[in-house]
Amino acid sequence: MAKDSYAKHEWRQQHRHGLVWYSSVNATTDSIKKAIEYGSKFTVAMLDGEDIWNIHPVQLPFLY
Repeated sequence: MAKDSYAKHEWRQQHRHGLVWYSSVNATTDSIKKAIEYGSKFTVAMLDGEDIWNIHPVQLPFLY
């Protein structure tokens, strides 16, 4: 649909996300396990060698 069809257009975000695990912190994976059991949606963010963030959805998270 064309945005011109509307008198007003606003982008809104829902901040319902949180950091579950960070590779630079020496922590257990218990928080990941709890988030999987809760049915959370996951996104992975990786900083590459050229300082570009690559952010991708995780389709099937699992933990051994």
